[in-house]
Amino acid sequence: MGNRVLVFKTNIEGTDQASKLEILRLRENIYDWSIDLDDHDNILRVEGYNLRTRMIVKLINELGFACQLIARGH
Repeated sequence: MGNRVLVFKTNIEGTDQASKLEILRLRENIYDWSIDLDDHDNILRVEGYNLRTRMIVKLINELGFACQLIARGH
């Protein structure tokens, strides 16, 4: 699966909620992530290698947020 970028639509609002995403840094296969809280879809972009969509969605759901894949790239 190599390096890739996954882009998700979320319901994360505000920096307090976004700060919970720091848990993504604990995953050794994720080397960067960002969230655009100014976008109406609160876009989460995750960069890493061997990323699995289901793993990211499950992790975000476990934090109490909705998360839906909208794009993937290499």
